[in-house]
Amino acid sequence: MDPLSWTDEHARLVADAAPDDASTAPGEAELTRTWNVIRAGLDDAPPPRRRRRRRLIAAGVAAAVLAVPAGLAAADGWGARTGRSAADAEDLRLGGPGEHLDPAGADFGQVIEEETRDIRFPTAATRRIALDAHVEDARRSGAAPGTTAVSTGAIRGWTAIFAVCAWSNTWKRAIDDGDTALRDEAAAVLVAARTWPAVTDLDPRQATSTTTMDVYDPETGATTTEVHDDPTQYYYLREVTRAVAAGDVDALGATLAAHAYCLGPELMPDFPQALPSDDPVR
Repeated sequence: MDPLSWTDEHARLVADAAPDDASTAPGEAELTRTWNVIRAGLDDAPPPRRRRRRRLIAAGVAAAVLAVPAGLAAADGWGARTGRSAADAEDLRLGGPGEHLDPAGADFGQVIEEETRDIRFPTAATRRIALDAHVEDARRSGAAPGTTAVSTGAIRGWTAIFAVCAWSNTWKRAIDDGDTALRDEAAAVLVAARTWPAVTDLDPRQATSTTTMDVYDPETGATTTEVHDDPTQYYYLREVTRAVAAGDVDALGATLAAHAYCLGPELMPDFPQALPSDDPVR
């Protein structure tokens, strides 16, 4: 460790994270590894790259997170679990419920697999596609360890929608193949998706209303009041239920294309109309 690089701020951060039990105090090797990670995060963090798809890191919880050496996932890794959650109501609203995970953690993939086991997918392969997408998105963000966080609630919510996409593809394929048993199984799962804890933890209402907004026109100097729809996050799952109950493939495809992110043809090989028309990989 280079003592000349150590500052009062480093000392404060490490002291705040220190364990109460002195028996857990780390050795010199652990401190060196941790210092290397901290220094990389503070001095060498690359700027996050802009991406077309939704950012994995939830706004509102992108705060610095430092873990004690005991939280390391492996000898030279940084653990995804932080033991922290929303600090206040605004943080909860913006970032979602549950523990804040560090996507740069070496065990991030393992942790999200543990956190999403109750979310049902039609096959193990589709589950793996969904979970790998989370990990790949985190890697592409370029965030250094301890600089960003995402809640388990947010991860579970996105995974639930990936599962809805996968089951929608299964439903469409079953209809095309004339497999009524598989069609009915997929339909039952899709209708029940609105009640999944991963969904209701984020949006228990799944409702829509309207909101008014004053709009100023600088050219005319006039201000008009406009009325806009104001749906909750997963309101469109009601539309999914209606489309499936009616056996309307086109309606389901249009709903998913407009509101869901289905990871492209990798997860939806039999249902291209469920992907946005401007998706470059459609």
